[in-house]
Amino acid sequence: MEIERSGPGDRTGLVLFAGKELLSAVREHAVRHRISEARLTAQGAFSECVVGWYSFEQKQFVDTQLEGPVAIVTLAGYISQRSGITHVAIHGVFTAPGGNCRAGHLRSGIVRSKLLVSISIDH
Repeated sequence: MEIERSGPGDRTGLVLFAGKELLSAVREHAVRHRISEARLTAQGAFSECVVGWYSFEQKQFVDTQLEGPVAIVTLAGYISQRSGITHVAIHGVFTAPGGNCRAGHLRSGIVRSKLLVSISIDH
């Protein structure tokens, strides 16, 4: 999708299909369209994903691998730039087979069939 730049509140989006990795696709889109600050949401499912939480004691992320299908219950994040480098941070709640939910930082997510991403650009 292309961006219509008309002022504050510009929107863009992505439609990702099976096999694409969400974080890298959003980062590539942000770099290509020079998006330096934005908020995002998404709907869809992953075939697999890694969700993490930050351990202050260990000073690192503790990751949990979820095998699919993994439904996205809610997903929100942001795009930012630090020292000229584009960063994407996404948090979410996910449900794996059996209905158990996991929440945390999305560390990676491979699209199962189709995933819709909505991006609201901040100016």
